[in-house]
Amino acid sequence: MKLLKILISVLVLVYLFFLISWEQLLLALENSSPGYYVFSAAIAMLGPIVMGLKYYYLLKGTEIQKKAGFMVRVNYISRYYSILLPSGVGQLAVRWYQVTRNETGRLLFFMLSVYERVSFILVVCIIYFATAMVYKNDNRLFFSSDYVLTVVSLVLAFTVAVILYFRLKSFRALVYRPLSKVFSYVPFVHKFFEKVSKNVSEAAEKTMVNNKKNTIESIFSLIWILIFFIRYYFIAQSLHLNISFVDMFLVSMVLIVIQMLPISFSGVGVREGGLILMYQTLGESQEAAVLSGIMFFSHILFIALFGMVFLILGKYVDGNEKSNITE
Repeated sequence: MKLLKILISVLVLVYLFFLISWEQLLLALENSSPGYYVFSAAIAMLGPIVMGLKYYYLLKGTEIQKKAGFMVRVNYISRYYSILLPSGVGQLAVRWYQVTRNETGRLLFFMLSVYERVSFILVVCIIYFATAMVYKNDNRLFFSSDYVLTVVSLVLAFTVAVILYFRLKSFRALVYRPLSKVFSYVPFVHKFFEKVSKNVSEAAEKTMVNNKKNTIESIFSLIWILIFFIRYYFIAQSLHLNISFVDMFLVSMVLIVIQMLPISFSGVGVREGGLILMYQTLGESQEAAVLSGIMFFSHILFIALFGMVFLILGKYVDGNEKSNITE
């Protein structure tokens, strides 16, 4: 699977290498406005802080007690480790390892991470659906077509179902009964299912957040989405692209979902391919799309650099190497 992800990223990059004009790309880079790019890069540094505070509030009141500063550092470090890990799941895996290493609560944190991701996707889908419906008559927005809105609706329904599983004990029982009956025909599978179902149900019960926490989580999700959008918007401004505010907003919503797909490393190749499809529809060049993707990836490298610094500071305290980052 890991080799497959490497192969996908490499194949897409090779295809893009021959597809675009590097002379035009370099010309676009020379004509860009560095001030806009620097601002977008500075805004990108806020992402791990928002995500760290989000997890800090979600963990409050659970058996996993971590300080806000610790969770912020973990999110910077997770970006450092996840540069060469699959998109979407890479950071989640590193975050899970850093928070629960040598401690209890592994399943709880895993379920909490699932709940957070699904809730986040729900917020993205709602925003995308609402914006696309309002601007549905704009012919430039091919990604507000009936087909895409249908896909978004299905994703929306799935995320709601998962959240109901976390929030309602009766819904968990409703899911459990038919699956238990199906697996009962294979004893060893049924035994495994019963054990996993019990553990997952208990973790879901502990993970279930109250309305106040749910509101705080949604606010942090909105802030993170805004940061993501601002990054792409000012990259577009830096390259002097003729893309409207609303168009860029919808592009960024699509890119959030694309970058969560675990089919490449840090979204390399897949992100640029998605940008080419959308930018061409909006009247922009392939070179501008690829350059936008490269500039966005540079943000990731800057964040990873901060993560490396936090990792070194956590390992070497008072001259002694430590096995974990300091809390």
